[in-house]
Amino acid sequence: MTYEVPTLTIKQYVKEAAELVGEWPTRSQWSKGVKFYAHLLLLGLVEHSRADEELKPEELKSLLLNGASDFETLSHGGCYIPFTREEIEPVLCTKSERGKLSLTKLMACQTRALERAYNLLRNNFKTIIRQYNH
Repeated sequence: MTYEVPTLTIKQYVKEAAELVGEWPTRSQWSKGVKFYAHLLLLGLVEHSRADEELKPEELKSLLLNGASDFETLSHGGCYIPFTREEIEPVLCTKSERGKLSLTKLMACQTRALERAYNLLRNNFKTIIRQYNH
């Protein structure tokens, strides 16, 4: 007996993942920022991929990175990722924290938020596969 691995198209994955991301709790500015970056990664996936293309779990990271070697590279030069203080601070910092971190530290925080967003999206992939194919 052969077991067939369930598959999704990019369009199906993004639709389901966006709904799950919308349900993530956001009690802190950090969690709001992670949620923002998850949506941004999904938006980038839609903009830079064919919607009807099959999405395999092992390809998710490379597709979200959109040619960057890692999330630090994406954070520092990704075409759809904010990279100025004015863009990053409102996403990751409370009003009282703004203006207190160097741009280098803000970029490092953004990199960690992107990595966390990816990890949550990756973990949700299995849930989405199960839900979609049952």
